[in-house]
Amino acid sequence: MVIRLIPGNGSNRFCIGVALALLLPLRLWGAEPSGPVEVRAQVAAYATPADAIAHWQQLLREHAPLVDGLRPCIDELHNASQHLYRLQLQGPAAACDRLAQAGIACLPVLAPEGRCAPPPTLAASSFAAAVVVGPRLQLGAFRHYHSVTEYWHQQRQRHSALLSQLIPCMQVSTPHLRPAPLYRLQLGGLTADTDPAQLCRRFRAAGLDCSVAAAAGPACLTQTDLLAVATPEPPPTPLPGPTPVPPAKAPQPATRDIPPARAPADPLPDAVAEGVSLLPQQLQQQNLVELDFDSPPRTAHALTPHLSYGATLALETQLQEDMDLDGSQDDRRLSSLPELKLALSYTPSGSSLGYVEFKLKKTLFFDHPDNRSSDVTRLDLDQLYLLREEFIPGWSVQLGRQAFTDEREWLFDDELDAVRLFYRYRQLGFELSLSREDLLDRNLLTGEGERDRIDNLLLLGRYAYDADGYVDGYLFLRDNREPRAEDLYFLGLHSQGQLARHLDYWLEAALVRGSKRERDIRGYGVDVGMTWAAKRAWKPALTLGLAFGSGDDHLSDGVDGNFRQTDLQDNNDRFNGVTSFKYYGEVFDPELSNLQILTLGAGLRPAHKFSIDLVYHGYWQHKADDDIRDSSLDLDPDGEHRGLGHELDLIVGFRYLDLSIKGIFGVFDPGAAFADDADQAHFGEFKVEYRF
Repeated sequence: MVIRLIPGNGSNRFCIGVALALLLPLRLWGAEPSGPVEVRAQVAAYATPADAIAHWQQLLREHAPLVDGLRPCIDELHNASQHLYRLQLQGPAAACDRLAQAGIACLPVLAPEGRCAPPPTLAASSFAAAVVVGPRLQLGAFRHYHSVTEYWHQQRQRHSALLSQLIPCMQVSTPHLRPAPLYRLQLGGLTADTDPAQLCRRFRAAGLDCSVAAAAGPACLTQTDLLAVATPEPPPTPLPGPTPVPPAKAPQPATRDIPPARAPADPLPDAVAEGVSLLPQQLQQQNLVELDFDSPPRTAHALTPHLSYGATLALETQLQEDMDLDGSQDDRRLSSLPELKLALSYTPSGSSLGYVEFKLKKTLFFDHPDNRSSDVTRLDLDQLYLLREEFIPGWSVQLGRQAFTDEREWLFDDELDAVRLFYRYRQLGFELSLSREDLLDRNLLTGEGERDRIDNLLLLGRYAYDADGYVDGYLFLRDNREPRAEDLYFLGLHSQGQLARHLDYWLEAALVRGSKRERDIRGYGVDVGMTWAAKRAWKPALTLGLAFGSGDDHLSDGVDGNFRQTDLQDNNDRFNGVTSFKYYGEVFDPELSNLQILTLGAGLRPAHKFSIDLVYHGYWQHKADDDIRDSSLDLDPDGEHRGLGHELDLIVGFRYLDLSIKGIFGVFDPGAAFADDADQAHFGEFKVEYRF
C-alpha cells in the first residue's frame, strides 16, 4: 500500500493552506527572536520502511540541491486498520517551500507526536557547493540532478582535449508553472582573452550542444560530483586559452543561492530537458528557432586550433526475400555495405565554417538472383560547403554541396548543390534556397554519367512556439529541365511538438500541383500521428499514425489526382526509441501516393540507450490501381481490390558513447489486391556504426 501527497490536487492545496495558516502563529508563539523557522513536513507514507528509504534516496538522486539542509526521518503510524511508515523531513521552512514549488509534495506536520529519528540507512543530504563566476558556456539542461553528472562524465571522456581545462557547474532554477526544477550544465574558467562564441562554435563542430550562458540568473554551483570527473590528469594537447578560475566565495549550501521561484533570465540551451515546457515570455527574449545550419556535422578531433576532423565506420548487412511475393522463385538478396566517412572542418572564426565530407563504400552480394558479386566502388563527395553565420545580424548564408534534411525526412533527405539564405529573429525563422541534385559529379572515381537536371526552389518559414515545438510553412518547386517530364510544386505545412505532458505529435500536410505531358497534377497528402511515452521503468510508449496520399482512377479527364512526394524523401524517423527506421514499413517501404496507411507502434526502453519497437502497418489504396508508384515490392496489384496487405516490423537499437547498433526484422503479408497464393515477403537488417 502506498499513500502519497499529490501536488496540484485541490484538496491538498486547501489542506496545505490551512496547515500553514495554523502553523504560522504556533511557530511565532514559541519562536526565538532570530534564526530560520524550522518545520517538520511529510513527503509520503508507505507500508514498509524500505519503501520510505527508497523514496528519500530517489529525492537525493534526482533533486539533491533542493533537499539540501533537510534531515530525513521515518515516523511510524499505528491504528486499528493500518501500519504506516511516513517519510518526513525536518529543516528550514524555505526548503520545504522550494520542494512544493518544484511539484514535490511537502506538507507541514502540525502536531508532531514523539521523536522522528532517522534509521542508520537514512542519511541527510551532503551537497556542498561553491559559486563559479565569469563568462560561462551552457551544454544542456536536465530534469534530474544526477543526469547532469552522468552527462558531464560521458562528454568529459569523449572530448577530454576540449573540456579538461574548464570548470563544470550547475545552475538550478525552479520557476513557477514548471512541473519540475531545471538543472543546467555550464562551464566556467574562461580567461579574458577567450571568445565564448568562438569556443562554443568549436564545441558544436565537435558534436556538443552549446550556447553562451547569460551573466544574469541563479548562481552556477560546482560541487564534488562534478569535480570528481572534471579533474583528471591533463591531456597531452590541452585546449589553449582557458585556465581554471577559483571559486568566488567559500563553499556554501546550494539552496542559499537559489532565488525564489521565478522565470529564469538566462537564454535556454540548445539541448532542452525532455518533457519541459517553456513559457512564451521566455521564448520571446532570445533566438530559439533552430535552422539546418545549427547542427553542423561532427568533427571531434583537433589537428590545429582551427582545423578538426572526424570519421565514421559502418557495416550494414541486409536480407531481402520473396519481394515478388512468390516463394517458388529464388529472388533472395543478401548484401553487405561497408562504408567509411571522413570529414574535415575549418573554423577560422566563431561565425565561419568550411566543411568537406567524403564517403568510401562498396556493396558486396553474398546471394543475388543475377549472381552479382558486388557493385562498383564509390568515393563520393557528399558535402563541400562554406557557412557564414550572422554576416548581418540575423542573416546567415551557406554555399556549396550540403545536406537538406527535414525532421521526419518526409520532404527531403539528400545532399544538394545549393545556395541558402537564412534569417531568424527570436521565435521566427526563414529560409530561401536554390539547388540542384548533383550539379557536379558525386562519384570521384568513375563519375555519374548522365544526370537529371532538376532545379529546386525552397521558401520556408518557421515559428517555434516553445523549445520543442514548431510549425513550418513551405513552398517547394521542382523544375525538371527534361522535356515532357514532371514539373511540380508543393505547398505544405509541417508541425511537431508536445500536445500534453508525455504526449508528442507530428503533422505533415501538402498539396502538389504541376504538369506532366499536358496533364495537370492535383494531389494532396496528410500524415498525422502521436506518441505517448510514460516516465516510468522501461519507458513504455504507444504510437498511432495515419497517412493518406490521394489517388485517381480516371486519368482520361486530363487531371492526375495522385499525390506524390518530392523524390528526395526517405521517410525515416524514430518514435520513442534510440534508432530511426522506415516509418511506412521496412519491407514494403512505399512512397505516399494513392495510399492509406494505418500505423500502430509499441516500444520499450529497458535502458537509457537501448530500445525495442514493434510496429504494425496496414495498407489500402485510395483508388484501386494496378500500379504502385514506388515501393520495394517487385509485383504490382491486380487493380481491382484496394487492400494491399499488412506488415509487422521489429526494431532494436543500442547506443553507447560513439557506438550504435541497429537490428531490424520485418514481414509483409499481402492482401486481396494480390493473388490468393501470394507469399509473404521478408526483410532483415543489421547495422553497426562507430564514430571516431
